[in-house]
Amino acid sequence: MIVAGIGYRNAASAGEIDAVVRRAMAEASVPAINGLAVPAFKETDIVAVSRVAEGFGVRLMRIDNGDLAKAAPGCVTTMSHAMPGCGSASVAEAAALAAAGPDARLLLPRIADTRATCAIATDEADR
Repeated sequence: MIVAGIGYRNAASAGEIDAVVRRAMAEASVPAINGLAVPAFKETDIVAVSRVAEGFGVRLMRIDNGDLAKAAPGCVTTMSHAMPGCGSASVAEAAALAAAGPDARLLLPRIADTRATCAIATDEADR
């Protein structure tokens, strides 16, 4: 399974989120993803990220704070402003890792655009 984890500001558009996911996929040399993971605490503007998941034909996975915190040791990016909100150093990385499963690892650490971030994780040993 290959998952794109997303962090985003409330004002992020579907186009901005889609662009950062496509850029991350290109940088990670990943032709397709199996899911799009976002933090469950993001209650606002879920419509934009839902549209992106629909566009990729994948399930939107909402990851709770406990699972984000459990995935934190696998994160390589430290964003101090993310820590209080979700218990993780990077929302995008933790979401991707948590959604990809207990043996997940990052294929691509967090990349950022103006209002959205993305990280790619997999549970596949051969990637």
